[in-house]
Amino acid sequence: SMNYQFARLYAISSVWSDHVMHPAAAALMRDRLSIPPEPPPAADRRIGLVRIGEGRNIANLDAVNALLQARGFTFHTVGAMPFAEQVRLFRSASLVFAILGSDLAGLIYAPEGVRLVTVAPRVFGDRFFYALLVDRKGRYADLRGPIGELNPVVEHRSSFHIDASEIAKALDALDG
Repeated sequence: SMNYQFARLYAISSVWSDHVMHPAAAALMRDRLSIPPEPPPAADRRIGLVRIGEGRNIANLDAVNALLQARGFTFHTVGAMPFAEQVRLFRSASLVFAILGSDLAGLIYAPEGVRLVTVAPRVFGDRFFYALLVDRKGRYADLRGPIGELNPVVEHRSSFHIDASEIAKALDALDG
């Protein structure tokens, strides 16, 4: 056998390990961003993320939206926003409500301690966004509901029902 000595040695690997982003990679993404920081919001800023496209729609959306509006949420379509606006939105958020999915990628830029409520059909499994929230030292409530209209091709993209009273309980727990 031979022994090797190196003056410098680098290991190149994925920033992901078991569905968890390496904390240094997330910090680097925040620190190297050329979008100037804004002052923190003066008050509790609650944002609701509105999905674009098909899949994982809330069957009883009117009841959910009424609850969120009554709780002070403003609604934003992240998928239609330029990247810099998405970053600013997440930086300003103290509480986020969203259907579990790619609209939550901006959590990387959320302030430490951000709170999150996600909803999805019961058949949808995901660990990705939980890991992003852990990196931000946030608090999380994840709610699942029964499938409404089945998507026969991709079951986890089916519409689903979520009880507004369960969302209210989650919001109360995160506010407490």
